[in-house]
Amino acid sequence: MTNTGTHTILIIDADPSSRSYLATALTSSQYDVLVAASGREGLVLAWQNLPAIIVVDPILPDMGSSELVAKLRHDRRTQAVPCIAIASGIHQEAVNSLLEAGFTEFLDKSSQTVDRLLALIPRILSNQVQRNAGGIVIAFLSAKGGTGTSSLCANLANITAAQSPNNSLVVVDLVLPIGSIADLAGQSARETNLAAATTRLSNTPNASFIQDNLLKAPRWNFWLLPGTPDPQTANTLEVARIPELLAVLRDSFDFVFVDLGRSLSHFSMAVLTCAEVVVPILSADAITASHTRTVLDFLTKQGVEGQRFHPILNRAVGLEGLTRSQVEEKIGRPIQHTIPYMGGNFTVANNQCEPLAGKFPTDAATLALQQAARNIVDLGRQLREK
Repeated sequence: MTNTGTHTILIIDADPSSRSYLATALTSSQYDVLVAASGREGLVLAWQNLPAIIVVDPILPDMGSSELVAKLRHDRRTQAVPCIAIASGIHQEAVNSLLEAGFTEFLDKSSQTVDRLLALIPRILSNQVQRNAGGIVIAFLSAKGGTGTSSLCANLANITAAQSPNNSLVVVDLVLPIGSIADLAGQSARETNLAAATTRLSNTPNASFIQDNLLKAPRWNFWLLPGTPDPQTANTLEVARIPELLAVLRDSFDFVFVDLGRSLSHFSMAVLTCAEVVVPILSADAITASHTRTVLDFLTKQGVEGQRFHPILNRAVGLEGLTRSQVEEKIGRPIQHTIPYMGGNFTVANNQCEPLAGKFPTDAATLALQQAARNIVDLGRQLREK
């Protein structure tokens, strides 16, 4: 299969013969190719040239593969670039470690490697292109209750709307059986909810659909599709229409923030597989960290690339628990942001249905959320541009 675009592929491989062989095959398929013989050289080329894909032989003379991919993932320029590991003679446990460290795919070196690589690259690029239609989707989830997922979703949406005043934003509450963001935002119109919206999709123009099915949350500066108000209404939700609903919202808004809470089901997978950014919210306890690793490993196996994860450690609810480095060790991925402890301020803002940034604009947690919002949007846009 040949490439009809001008995508650049970076090869990082210490073996000259292997490096040359791969470069020749990729060049013959009309890719622009860069080569590096060491990890440090590869990092420099990656940050200077922003390749579409990086192909790595994990055995490098100057650094381990986990260190290499961690440096790529910690830098905003390469945080979202797919990385393919190609190696021979390693066990499944080592393969799992590579994927957990941040590699997108693994290929075993064999006589079929080049053919498999040439088939894999267009699929990765195609998956990225498919996400490049309509608004940027940012999905929030947690592996355990009580992490403040809905509050962070709503407050990050509010801050994003303020930071991007020329863009439109909608928040979708997909937490079942009872949504919470409408109450958080001071909106109580129960006839407007997720279940009702799924029954009104057919042949409804987007403008009319938005007017009839979404609420405007004035103090929060975003549109809102509230969750279901009670378990009985949740039972009427036409879950098969969630992808269609998401497509309508993507066509209508620049940003679509989706709160999934603890929900991990067939309809939430439809959201997670198309989202540009997936934001796992953690508290600092060992059980949440362990469950989060299980969830993220599962999502990786389902095709949600690791570079799309943007974990946030939420200490706003208390000081106790694991350190950031201990949480990172347990989940096998870097924490991108920590929201600091802020006493009862979060609770006060929530109870008064006010955004944290409006109620406590100089609080350290507000400043942390503002930085997190910028980085999440930057990551979504970076993925969109690939």
